[in-house]
Order: sequence, then structure tokens, then C-alpha cells
Amino acid sequence: MLPPALRSPSGQPLHPNSTLKPGEMQRVFPCSPTSLHRTLDFERATRLHADRNASFALRCHIERGDPRPTQVESTAASGNRRVLINSWLECISESRPLRRQALTSASLQDGSSALPNSVAASAEQGTDARILSLPGGGRLDLLDGLRGLAIGLVLVYHLHEYIPRLWPGQSAFGEGPYLAHAMGFLWVGVDLFYVLSGFFIGYAVLRPAEWKPGKFLLNRVTRILPAYYVSMALVIILLQPAMLTSSHGWVDTLLHVLMVHQLQQWTMFSINGPYWTLGIEFSFYLLMIALAPAWRHPRGWVLIGAFIVLSFAWNAGLLVAVPVDQRFFVGVQLPASLQEFAMGMWVARLHRAGRLQLPAGPAHPGWAVACLGAGVSILVFCMHHFIALTTDYWQHSPTVLWSRILLSGGFALLISGFVQLNSTRGFSRIVRATGLPALGRISFSLYLVHVPIILLLHRHFPALPPGAPRLAILVFAMLLTAWAGHRWVERRWHPSA
Repeated sequence: MLPPALRSPSGQPLHPNSTLKPGEMQRVFPCSPTSLHRTLDFERATRLHADRNASFALRCHIERGDPRPTQVESTAASGNRRVLINSWLECISESRPLRRQALTSASLQDGSSALPNSVAASAEQGTDARILSLPGGGRLDLLDGLRGLAIGLVLVYHLHEYIPRLWPGQSAFGEGPYLAHAMGFLWVGVDLFYVLSGFFIGYAVLRPAEWKPGKFLLNRVTRILPAYYVSMALVIILLQPAMLTSSHGWVDTLLHVLMVHQLQQWTMFSINGPYWTLGIEFSFYLLMIALAPAWRHPRGWVLIGAFIVLSFAWNAGLLVAVPVDQRFFVGVQLPASLQEFAMGMWVARLHRAGRLQLPAGPAHPGWAVACLGAGVSILVFCMHHFIALTTDYWQHSPTVLWSRILLSGGFALLISGFVQLNSTRGFSRIVRATGLPALGRISFSLYLVHVPIILLLHRHFPALPPGAPRLAILVFAMLLTAWAGHRWVERRWHPSA
């Protein structure tokens, strides 16, 4: 007699040749509380034939204590749907215990994971489940690499900008004039963050079978605000204690707490320069909550076009009506940035529709490589254009109108290539070897603390040895502080961070 877990939803024993409906796999093979330490992923593979009786394959992923799950792929006879129960039992007997980690649907809204509907439903109902990898739907670990790239660009940019100001006559990297000029445009890392946010937030709104705006907002609040508030408190106490003794300082702090500081020039950079982008991000979250019904509609593609048109119109009006010295402040507000979020949302829509999934069998990732190549080419073109500018960015009308949509398009192509190659072992090894995924996992905390660390070390240790030793001390202090913030603040409030 078969074990109780291997029975159909109606309670009848499951025969090896039984036909299962698409939604029954999770109910037949539940992840009970006593087996939380085992990780099983039952994945319906590609149909072998187009007719209704086409066969399925069952893939069983077992984590054996190393980062890569072992895959035991079942075979299927043509003309029926065959479940290899013996292979499943063999997997169970050979599996090693895993560290217990319950998965909640909050991780879906964080954008870090994307699970099948049946598993998501079971998680919402209290059944713990954990998926290691899914074609087109598993945790997209490689996107941590793009987060790492984004924070790396921002970090280099701010080191290049701050060190000559704080230590006059010295440079961060000993670069020549041409390289120094090029580093002045590495603010593009912020644009990459925006496109990534468009992808994750757009997918998080599309993913649930039932949209719950309160749950989405709670997820975003617990993900962003704790680390933001802790870092802001430390910056005020350690760098600007005078803010606590004046009404002006309290108003400034209140605007930062409410995430509207980016709407006033005098508060935009007042506490910590990088904070202004968080106000833009949070405004985007609220906008997506308001527009979620339209975005989840089958014709939600229209919203992407509307965002791009609105951004173009905003930038055109900026050139006509705003003085040059005010254009940065107006040109980085949410309406101008919607085009970047929209490009990430476009990739999320493609991913949700399953159009970024490599075919089963021997993979031929031609489209993925083409996306990566096209994205890199666009980014190189944009950087070359920025470096060749002979006027200020905000004075050059074609640049203001077109550069950010091209830039975000290049980043969107990179994201689509990474999503397609997420389960490709060779590409994954290359990306992980760069160390960018590890940097990406602490990118939010690193973004919050890297500028205050520079200012603190300059205030208390102005005579730091110049050159490489000072750079090494600064970077080490940033990484250590960011790791601590991620470990004890971010993950405390948001375990899937």
C-alpha cells in the first residue's frame, strides 16, 4: 500500500500511471510541518506532444547540503501522464536535512521569489513550502548581481566625488582626466536601481491570484523603512546633532520620516544625500497600489506606454519652463523617472507571461545572449555620449529628452538576459565569481551608509593615509557596516531580504 502522502486529493491511492490535473501536484505531495527540513520542487516539464494526452515529466530537486540542488528527472511515456513514485521515494531517502526556513508570501511581493500558484496558495494558508528553482519562476538569484553592479557604480561615483572635496588635491583612484570625467557619470547606477525596482514591483503586483494592497504595502514598509529609519537616526546623532535642538531640524526630520523630503529643495540632500531616491521609490510604490487594477488587467501593457509618454512630456516641459539651475530638482521627480520604472515593468510583464523562459532540453540561449549584447551596446553608447558632451547634461535638450529612456532600455535588456539565463549553470558561475551577487544582497544597507561612513571617517580621522590605504579603510568600513545593517536590521524585519 502506498504511503498516505501519495494519495489523490479525494483520498484514493495514487497509481503510478494515474493522470493528475495541473493543480493537483501540490496537494498530492504536500510539504507537511514534519518535513519542512526537506525541500522538494515538483515541476511540470514541457509537453512532449500537443494533444491532451501528452506526457509530463516530474523534476525533483533535492538540496544535499551544497548550493546546487540535485535534479532527478523522471521519464514519461508518450500518451499518458506518468508519475515516477519510486524516484520520488528514492529522493526522500537520500535527502539531507536542511535548515528550517518557512516561506511566506511576503517574499513574493518583495520580488525576490516567484512561485507557482498552488504553492503560493498553500503558503498563504499556512502550509510551509520552499522552492529552490523554477524555469521562469524561481528565485532570480542572478539579479542580485545586477543589484551589486548598481551599488558598485554608485559607490565608485561617490568616492570619486567626495574624496577630492574632503581631502583637497587628492583623488580616490588616482585616475587621469579622461577616466575622472567618465566616473562623473556613474550616477547611472541609480537608474539601474529604478529599472530593477520596476521589474520587482511590477511583478509583485502581477503575481498574486488575489490582489491585497494592504499586504503589499506592509511588505514594502517592512522592507524599506526599518533600515532607513535606523540609519537616519544614527546619521542625525553622529553627524548632525544640532537638528535635534531646532524646529527647522525637526521639520526636516519629519519630512524624511514621511518620505516626502525629495519634494523640497532644502530637504532633498539635508540629512544624507542618497536618501532622495528613496522618496522617489516610495512614491512609485504608492502609485502602483493605486494603479494595480489597471496593471493587472490583460491590457495592462498600456500603462507602460502611458508612463513613458508622461515622462517625455514632463522632460519637454522642463526644457521650456524650468531654469537650468532648477532642472535637476524637477527632472528627477517621479514623473520624470516613470520611464525607468516602466522599462522594468515591461520585463516583468514578459516574465509573468513566460516569454523569458529558455526551452526545455539542451538550452540554446541565443535570445538571452542577444539581449545581453544589445543591452551592453546601448549602455556603452550612452556612456560615450555622456563623456562626449561639451555642455552640462541639463543644458543639452536631446540628452534630457532621450538619454534616460535609452539607458533604462539597455538596463531592461540586461535584466531580461539575466532572467533567461538564471538557471544556466555556466552563466551563474561566472556571475557569482565576480562577487556582485554577494554585494547585491547587502546593497540596500550599503546604499544607506556609504556616504555617512565617508563623512564620519573624515571628521574623526582626517589624516588617513592617502591613496590605496585610505580607500581600503573606507570600503572595509562601508562593507562591514552594511553587512551588520543587513544582518540585524533588514532581516530582522524582513527575513527574505
